[in-house]
Amino acid sequence: MRINGVLVARLLRRGRKGRALPAWHTYRRLVGDELFLLSSTKPKSFSSRHFGPESVDGVIARMQLF
Repeated sequence: MRINGVLVARLLRRGRKGRALPAWHTYRRLVGDELFLLSSTKPKSFSSRHFGPESVDGVIARMQLF
């Protein structure tokens, strides 16, 4: 996955238990209140790479590790 031409994440084909993961293949600019959720510290996280952008209204919490 590239953002502004910079490689930021790789699409995971399978989860840690070996099950196939979905992939979001619609490449476009985000619009309005959309967020592209992607962890900078957990490269194997289940993120927008797999389910696409999320509306700000769909976010119920923010988790931050210390």
